[in-house]
Amino acid sequence: MIMKAKLLLVSSMMLACVASCSESKDEPKVNYEKYSLSLGNTRSVDYQTTLESDECMGIVRPADCYTYPCLPGTDGWKELHYHGLLGVYEACKIPQDILKSLSTEAVIQAFFDYPFISDYYAFNSMLEGFNSMTNKNSAYAEILKRDDVASILVERYVNYKAVGCDAAIYHTPELELLLAQPEIYNMLDKNQCKEIVKEALNKISARLNYDPELKWLHINTCLMMGRLMLSSGYEDFKEAVSGSEALQKYLDSQDYSFQDYELIILYANNY
Repeated sequence: MIMKAKLLLVSSMMLACVASCSESKDEPKVNYEKYSLSLGNTRSVDYQTTLESDECMGIVRPADCYTYPCLPGTDGWKELHYHGLLGVYEACKIPQDILKSLSTEAVIQAFFDYPFISDYYAFNSMLEGFNSMTNKNSAYAEILKRDDVASILVERYVNYKAVGCDAAIYHTPELELLLAQPEIYNMLDKNQCKEIVKEALNKISARLNYDPELKWLHINTCLMMGRLMLSSGYEDFKEAVSGSEALQKYLDSQDYSFQDYELIILYANNY
């Protein structure tokens, strides 16, 4: 399949992280019943575990956070699936009056707690899947309306423990792909971009020290760093991108054939 072919270009580790493959981007075949994600040959994380892993990830759950009415693994979740996938998506939408009443921290948490957050693993690229998932995740549109969201996301990323536990590894692409969205990084000023890039380098180092096979996560971290460096006007990196069609294609679409992550890391270290 197209997706498998592309993922092979990233690493065998990444193939192990894909829940399932689909030739149709409109109908991703993910195991929604258990909602578990393999993180390699010996790791897997289910939905309930991620909800209970805030402390090990360095995340403070807001007091007013939203609880989705039906969660993977519950009887209500199973019942919803009898009515079709579209019905499940509809049930996972947060009513507008509730969204508006939540603090920005709670809206952000609701985004990450979205039961279908990992849809992005079922597409030709994680970026493509993430963009599709945001169209269904009602918290995303609300995030874009909040004036204070940039500073809160920077703080969340800095405090986030990339290898605190398997749940933290599982959530890494979600947070970095969010920060790689134009609607998000255009809210950041130059200093905030630098702060995130500096912390991303720390997380890369921590991940590799923890498990060298986690190098496959570079595909998202480097995408985020590259887009932030471009957005903030880092001239040396802008010149490098203008002189490399492959690098430009990767930053535009997360092209999986690109492998020179060390180039982006080099520029990030000099940023």
